Amino acid sequence: DQVSGAVTQLTNGSSKLYDGLSTLLQKSGEMKNGLDTLDAGAVKLNAGATQLSNGLTTLDANSANLKAGAYKVFTTLCTEAQTQLNTALAAKGLGSVSLTPETYSANITSLLNTLSAGAYAQGQAAAEPQVRAKVEAAVREKAAATAGEKVVAGAVAKGMTQEQAEAFVKTDAGQAYVKAGVEQYMASDEGKKTVEANVKEQLASDAVQAAIKEQVEAGLNSNADYASIKALKASLDQYAAFYSGIGAYTAGVSSATAGAKQVSAGAQQVAEGAGKLQNGGVSLVNGVSQLKDGAMQLSDGMNEFVSQIKSKLGSLSGSEVTSLLPRVTSMLENAKNYKNYSGIADDTDGSVRFIIKTAAIGE
Repeated sequence: DQVSGAVTQLTNGSSKLYDGLSTLLQKSGEMKNGLDTLDAGAVKLNAGATQLSNGLTTLDANSANLKAGAYKVFTTLCTEAQTQLNTALAAKGLGSVSLTPETYSANITSLLNTLSAGAYAQGQAAAEPQVRAKVEAAVREKAAATAGEKVVAGAVAKGMTQEQAEAFVKTDAGQAYVKAGVEQYMASDEGKKTVEANVKEQLASDAVQAAIKEQVEAGLNSNADYASIKALKASLDQYAAFYSGIGAYTAGVSSATAGAKQVSAGAQQVAEGAGKLQNGGVSLVNGVSQLKDGAMQLSDGMNEFVSQIKSKLGSLSGSEVTSLLPRVTSMLENAKNYKNYSGIADDTDGSVRFIIKTAAIGE
């Protein structure tokens, strides 16, 4: 019974092995299909990445020519603007300027500032007489009040009453004394210093400066030469912005090209890896198929072996089987303990197997 049960387990195991390998073969086929799809996608990805990289490389190769051409146009514009501007400046008796893509902005701005400063100086000079007239009038008024008080005091000192002295200062004779005092003060160093200090203070006041600036700006805006210089700079500024945009574009193309090359290299590695996986999938399916075929042969052989074993064992009597099993068990135990035949070195292990040939059992 024990032998029969063991043989049955062995037969069932070989059948399960075959079934498992059949399932494995099916799943391996599904995996291979997935790997085929992955490989096809990786090939397309690699082709697209390569095409993108090649296109950007072509654009990047043309970037230098594009930027050089734009710079040449910029230089030509500056040269023409320089010629026209220097002709106009020479007609006004002013010095020439140099205009290049790198210097035009600073040099034209400096020229505009120089013209503005000249116009401001003219505005300041034009405002000064008006401010001075107002300051002198105010100083004379104050000096007249002081001189009148002195005339009244002098009349009282000569015997007039206060009322008589105040009435006297209003007469032509009194006003003559007041006028003389005012002129004397205005001609004195103190009077002159007072006028100059007040004129300087008034010219520097926010109100006067705002008025001068407003007049200067109005005059500059209405000046055709000044307006044409501003328009010239604005025109060059527009092309400078365009040229700067080309620089940003070419830099972006260069950066994109470098990135595309990295993507292309990565896509190529992915494609190569996917190809290897696909080949491995084919090998796996073939191997599993061979294992399945072998398992089929094993299962068939086990079935035949079981049939023969059962046939042989069926011819033995119970006493023969009973007497045979202890011998087999003892022989197996002795085989495990018998580890060498002609001697073995220390600290080593070994095993010995005996093959015994007997007469056929049964027929």
